[in-house]
Amino acid sequence: MFAAPVEEIKTLRKKDYLVVNKSLSPDLPIKIPVSGQLFDVEATFELDTASFVGLDLGGNRIAYDVKGQTWQDAPTPPIDGCVTVRVLLDRSQLEVWGNNGAVVISDERRVYGDVTNITVFAEGGAAKLIDLKAYELNSAWRK
Repeated sequence: MFAAPVEEIKTLRKKDYLVVNKSLSPDLPIKIPVSGQLFDVEATFELDTASFVGLDLGGNRIAYDVKGQTWQDAPTPPIDGCVTVRVLLDRSQLEVWGNNGAVVISDERRVYGDVTNITVFAEGGAAKLIDLKAYELNSAWRK
C-alpha cells in the first residue's frame, strides 16, 4: 500500500523552485532562499558514500539514514541506489512521504515561523541531488 497527498495540493502552489543534478558533500550543502511558512517539497537523492542525506526546512530536519535505510526511523530501502522524499510543511505539522509513498510519517513542526532557506545536505560522505522541486503554498483557508 502506498500513500500520497491529495492532487488538490497543486492548486495551492504560488512560487516554485527547481534544482537538478547537484553534487552534495558534508562541507557543501545547497541552500535555496525561500520565503513563507507553507511548502510542498520533493527531492530525489543518489546515495553514493554519504551516511545521511536530507532536507532542512527552516530548522525542521528530515534525514535519511543510509546505513539504517530509514527516513526518520521508518524503514525505507533505497531503489537502485536512490531515495525520494516529499514533505508538506504546514504552520504546525510536517508530513513526510518516503520513496513515493512507501512510508508516511506525520510529525509536529519543531521550529515555527517563516522559512528563509531550504537546505539540502549530505553528511559523512558524498551524494547527489538528482532533483528538487519546492513550492511555496497559499493557505487553504479563506480569509
